[in-house]
Amino acid sequence: QLKCALNFPNKNLPIVRRILALTVLSPTNYAKIFAESGKLSQTGQISMLTGAIGLITLLVISVTSLPSVATSMSQKSWLMVQRAGLVAIILSVLHFAVLKWSGWFDARNWYNGIPPGTLVVTVFVVFVFLMRPVARIFGKS
Repeated sequence: QLKCALNFPNKNLPIVRRILALTVLSPTNYAKIFAESGKLSQTGQISMLTGAIGLITLLVISVTSLPSVATSMSQKSWLMVQRAGLVAIILSVLHFAVLKWSGWFDARNWYNGIPPGTLVVTVFVVFVFLMRPVARIFGKS
């Protein structure tokens, strides 16, 4: 139960960030995701959809992390919901990769030659996801 209680704030920080970002969502602040008509572009729609589904997934995970909810669930169902966090991670990467990927490959635009944080995070996430099957193959899951 202590593990659940400690993870609760960690799982809610991305939720707070997404809610705060929605308060300033406008063509002025996020011109890249809006078309000239003022509506979301296709890129903006994909980014918002993956972000919204990821947010809902994190909300479900957060609720099941509450000690009162976690103790009322079977271990199997609790683990299944917690593993949905992997889906939330994938959706989060897609959420910002759709917007940022074009800048990843132009090193001239990197600030002081440092790769963008979104690229670093994406490479790390892909590395972790690729290492999971490797660890299973060699029996180190």
